[in-house]
Amino acid sequence: MRTSGGINDLGQTVGKPRIAGLSDGVNAAYTNTPDEWLALANIALTALIESGQPFSQADLRRYIPEPDKPQRWGSFWAAARQKRLIRSIGWVDHRPHEKSDVQAIRQYIGVHLDRERAA
Repeated sequence: MRTSGGINDLGQTVGKPRIAGLSDGVNAAYTNTPDEWLALANIALTALIESGQPFSQADLRRYIPEPDKPQRWGSFWAAARQKRLIRSIGWVDHRPHEKSDVQAIRQYIGVHLDRERAA
């Protein structure tokens, strides 16, 4: 029986806890994310939040390697929003590669900054 993170053979969640409010697919991607990558992503996210400046996935990518599967990005951002660490404040243009077209990607800010500004 597999017991190292995710869902075991009995369909029980083990390892990282499920995040309430997220779909089964997003939770599966999140709970099966390698611990090493998730730790790096959380450290980088904390630094971006503490900077007090808006940020995007492009900013986070400057500090950490690509995950083993692209679904990790979506589940990571969904988990951070659901945990109320960040909130979306709009969109920003992004060009992933020199020869690629411009894409709109979400821009975030740390939720604690909203609370500090309101006080």
